[in-house]
Amino acid sequence: MSGMSSLVANLPATSFLRESCLFRARLRAALDEYSSDERTLLHFPPLELWFKFDTDNAVMIAWASMHRFLAGDYDDYSVDLCIKWSIEDIRV
Repeated sequence: MSGMSSLVANLPATSFLRESCLFRARLRAALDEYSSDERTLLHFPPLELWFKFDTDNAVMIAWASMHRFLAGDYDDYSVDLCIKWSIEDIRV
């Protein structure tokens, strides 16, 4: 077993079931070690964000979006918005 699969195999399965700062710190350390071995560049939000906002995914999405914005990667917002969308109007 090598690469990412061995990384995940070395972490306790129960860790995936709980949201904890300790687990995220251990995962980050393991990913840092993996990236140095595999010559893979990984980017993480600063640890201060992880601990300050705990499990707030919006902070992580905003962090990734900020890098996209700063790189000049913008959407044209051509999607039609529908503020009130009835579930009866959904076609499957």
